[in-house]
Amino acid sequence: SIPYAPLLEEVILDRCLNLSEVQFGFNKNIRYLSLENCNLREKTLEKILSGYIPSRNDNALVNIRGNAIPWGNRRIASKIRMLLVNNIKVAWSNNPPESVIPAEMYSNFMA
Repeated sequence: SIPYAPLLEEVILDRCLNLSEVQFGFNKNIRYLSLENCNLREKTLEKILSGYIPSRNDNALVNIRGNAIPWGNRRIASKIRMLLVNNIKVAWSNNPPESVIPAEMYSNFMA
């Protein structure tokens, strides 16, 4: 839990295999959130993404590589789409179906 950390800019929780909950409080300064290789369950990912308020920073990135993204979950897909629309880069391992997130929304972020 990160109850109140207004200056926190990076949250790196890579390889936290038993991660079940993260609370960001009202922190709007996080420009880098990494949950790489956490093998997050669907409900856990949904809760974390719903509580994340993206930074207004142009270099903001959410790294969820190494987690199977359940693109059929509307809350997860909608949050990721909202991040992309607001120019927040999102790194994932399994690409979404075109019907969920069109490639042109994220193609400029791909290396």
